Amino acid sequence: MRLLIRALALVAALAAGIAAATSEEILSFDVTVEVLPEGALEVTETIRITAEGREVKRGIIRDFPVEYREEDGRTSLASFEVLAVRRNGASEPYHRSKKGAYASLRIGDADVYLPTPSEQVYEIRYRTEG
Repeated sequence: MRLLIRALALVAALAAGIAAATSEEILSFDVTVEVLPEGALEVTETIRITAEGREVKRGIIRDFPVEYREEDGRTSLASFEVLAVRRNGASEPYHRSKKGAYASLRIGDADVYLPTPSEQVYEIRYRTEG
């Protein structure tokens, strides 16, 4: 009987540990778009994530399409201007690069690891047109 009680206690403890573990995931992704008088868009994306140091270690990468193939085969280009990048309300460093038809933002400091486990909120404001 004692062995059974100990086994059940062990199973309960393991189950509690598994239930307490979180996973790296996007918890929410909210977008606000303002259409400016000249037709450009000012966009604010708010991305809430959990970081556990597996894939999300220093920050996030966000890709934005800037080249589009039209029905007639022509390629159209969209402008993309970063206005602000924040993490948890504070300005956050970022590096912009081009990956094919995308502008890519690597958000975060290469020398700083995020606390783990943690919840992080990123806000990206940009202007685009085309």
